[in-house]
Amino acid sequence: MQLARQKAFAKQASLLNLKPINQSVDSFEIRIWVSSVFVENDLIILKYDDSSWQTQKIRYYESEDGVLHSKNEKIVKPNIDFPLLIDSLRAMQLDKLISQKQIPNFIDNVADGVTYDLEIATKDNYKLLTYHCPEYFGKSEVNNKKFVDFIKLMDRYYHFWLPIFDSK
Repeated sequence: MQLARQKAFAKQASLLNLKPINQSVDSFEIRIWVSSVFVENDLIILKYDDSSWQTQKIRYYESEDGVLHSKNEKIVKPNIDFPLLIDSLRAMQLDKLISQKQIPNFIDNVADGVTYDLEIATKDNYKLLTYHCPEYFGKSEVNNKKFVDFIKLMDRYYHFWLPIFDSK
């Protein structure tokens, strides 16, 4: 399942004129794929490459005829220094976080809502985490809470659409 999702994101990236994350990373890259049935999808990219930070937001959707439509949206330059942001991400220990489906005895009982897919890549490592409506489970399960904290942190500085809960 994980490999199939990874291949699907590589294909989606190609359709958005991006290289697959596991083939394009010089130093560090995060991609947050935000999807829901009833709204356009977002892709948030944070990338360190060639000694500089790059950020990008792409809003996209697939029309009924199978054509992918997209537009780059301006991301507000974050009001945090990148080294501080990276320190915050390290403190969250994303390398130890597991996908929602790997949580022992976890049952996703939410019918629809928002799915977050987080791709993290360095020159030598790749990780894909998937969470569906983590805000519903964050009060009772630690991995969901950590993922919600990560999404809130990224939204605080990159101001991407955070559909269900207020990140302020």
